[in-house]
Amino acid sequence: MVYMLKLRQKDYLMLTLVWSVMITISSSIPNLKVSNVVPETDKLVHITIFAILAFLLSGTLYKNTRPWKRVAQVLLLTILFGYLDELHQSMVVGRVSSLWDLLADGIGGLTGAMLYLSFHHQQTKFRIKEE
Repeated sequence: MVYMLKLRQKDYLMLTLVWSVMITISSSIPNLKVSNVVPETDKLVHITIFAILAFLLSGTLYKNTRPWKRVAQVLLLTILFGYLDELHQSMVVGRVSSLWDLLADGIGGLTGAMLYLSFHHQQTKFRIKEE
């Protein structure tokens, strides 16, 4: 059984803003390199970072909307943020912009949104059984 921390929508909003600022700050560091021990490690980093962003964003946008619509909204916003992040990186010395990174951001966005839905569904199911 997975238990999610009970956060309010405004808590998710604050965490989403903080996480977005952290992404932007890390994208501003010139010549930042990810370990090359495992090939394409940077793609795993992109997927993880944007999965967390999408998870938090899902909690921020969560309302009584259909799950597919919520996932679509989160995915669109995550890809938009990823695009802006890649654009920003293209202007930072020693950093490059990549469509593969943007694809990894999108995969992370979809993963995070689906994880949120899965955890939220588990909590709802558990609450129904409890009552």
